[in-house]
Amino acid sequence: MRLEDSEEIRRLYARYAWTTDNGEAEAWAACFTQDASFVAPGADKVIGREALIEMASAHWASLGAAKQRHVLTNIRFDLDGDRGEGGCYVQYYLTRDGSTALKGLGVYRDQFRRVDGEWLFESRAVTQDGIP
Repeated sequence: MRLEDSEEIRRLYARYAWTTDNGEAEAWAACFTQDASFVAPGADKVIGREALIEMASAHWASLGAAKQRHVLTNIRFDLDGDRGEGGCYVQYYLTRDGSTALKGLGVYRDQFRRVDGEWLFESRAVTQDGIP
């Protein structure tokens, strides 16, 4: 694994968290390949960037004035050529009406693919502690 690839993957994780927490649907979806999939507890699998943009936009609209924060830790990954797998822990906080609460703890399980020299999520599956 090249040091440059490692840094690009770490930056991908950071870009994902920043764009999701700031409601940047197109920038968030650009963290994924065109044919990527995303699945979370209690939701159907979403496939493709356009569907990801729609899902994210609906989620952010549902938050109203609330603010969310994703804290990603213990990032680990292995790369093999233009593909890789990895994951991290996630803590999800929500602030509403001046009160902040931890809303979930879980794990992201990821598949990566390098497309035109850029590392992107090819699939991302979220599991939340305590939710099957």
